[in-house]
Amino acid sequence: LFLLLFAFVWGLEKPSWSLAGVVAIICTGLLLLVYGETAFDGAGFALVMTASALSGLRWTITQVLLQGVPGGGSDGHAALAALTPVMALTVGAVSLAAERLWVALPGSPYFDSAPSALLTLALVAGGALIAFAMVWVEFTVIKATSALTFMVAGTFKEIVTVLAAVAFLHESFSPVNAAGLTVL
Repeated sequence: LFLLLFAFVWGLEKPSWSLAGVVAIICTGLLLLVYGETAFDGAGFALVMTASALSGLRWTITQVLLQGVPGGGSDGHAALAALTPVMALTVGAVSLAAERLWVALPGSPYFDSAPSALLTLALVAGGALIAFAMVWVEFTVIKATSALTFMVAGTFKEIVTVLAAVAFLHESFSPVNAAGLTVL
């Protein structure tokens, strides 16, 4: 929903009844899917809504950088190449400060010996490689289609997440939730 709103603001999408219908179906499916959740936390809800809005803004800006605005041009790869180091340094600095790694790492069993440190660094590098590949695929999909298409396709991730939670974490799953999953 937020992505669609930002796409309208940036002129990437034109309002239409078919888009409104798709969004309504996805929202209905998600509402049915989470029906019955009894724990509600206002602060958590606010954080999730903020994250959703910022995610919509992020993917809209990514599409603008990769494809340009309608009627205009863009050198998206140059823009992303310039932004990526800034984003990495910002996240790294915030993580370093929030996690207080200078306190946590000296006593950590993950770095108490050379083999442990090498294994830990190899696992981190492997995760980083997977994350890089995922972002590259995301950008490729957005460049070829649109951020809206990418987000609609991302609904399948939600389906897999719910099915995994039911299968492995034994989460409750009612017929109403099944109807929501079916609508999605």
